[in-house]
Amino acid sequence: MMKESCKSVYICQSYDEKSSVLFLRHGVVQLGRNILTPAYMYIESSLMILIAEPLLKSSQCPRIVRVYGEMQERMDFQLPRDVLQPSKRTQMTSERLRNISLHYLIRKTGKRYSGKILEFDALFDENRETPESVKDVQLQEYRKLILKASIEELKNYDVVLCTCSGSSSRWIVRGTNIAQIIIDECGMCMEPEALVPLVTFSSTEQVVLIGDHKQLQPIVINRHAKNLGLNVSLFERYAEEKALMLGLQYRMVCRPTCSPVAVH
Repeated sequence: MMKESCKSVYICQSYDEKSSVLFLRHGVVQLGRNILTPAYMYIESSLMILIAEPLLKSSQCPRIVRVYGEMQERMDFQLPRDVLQPSKRTQMTSERLRNISLHYLIRKTGKRYSGKILEFDALFDENRETPESVKDVQLQEYRKLILKASIEELKNYDVVLCTCSGSSSRWIVRGTNIAQIIIDECGMCMEPEALVPLVTFSSTEQVVLIGDHKQLQPIVINRHAKNLGLNVSLFERYAEEKALMLGLQYRMVCRPTCSPVAVH
């Protein structure tokens, strides 16, 4: 990891859904010298946007960046002769989330590499019908430019949002100095998935696993894999002895006239 980059709290979802963003539960996260109380963001994209937008405008909000996988980036910015084709379910990144999405941030006016990146984008758009007109050396230069710009941009943020599978990307590994890993809905994450960020950032100071293995478990279709234990998450194995159970119901926002609901 890059020692000169700022320490980041690192949140990853257990599955790679387009609508997934993050959960930040009630509690206090220490970032540098400031004590910040995280807000609560829901996993449904429409509700998440309603809650996230006021938070992002707040002066107390930590600096947040969302890192999507290459499949999503290819959907938003297509490459000529690209063998990595987005699935039919993949949608373009919502305009209301582009201001925190890494592959849009590196293209913003004033960013160090944005001008050159936008030149490549225009070149690729012009040759969409004749992709053979774009040389291999140009594609190689573009990929190097994106990597360099992404690594530099990531150093500006306190919180990195991504999926478990995307946590080992080169720009995250080289552009961050991770202090804490939070995996939400870890109960439905297969153990090999959960191990990706834990192994990639083995020197992190703290790991937080959040979930409910009695409600959501890993989806394993293969019966043989299930019999061998792939349906038992890392969260469930730790929950047997080391789980910290909540004493209050935090899913509901309590009005002044309401009393907190205790979890029995």
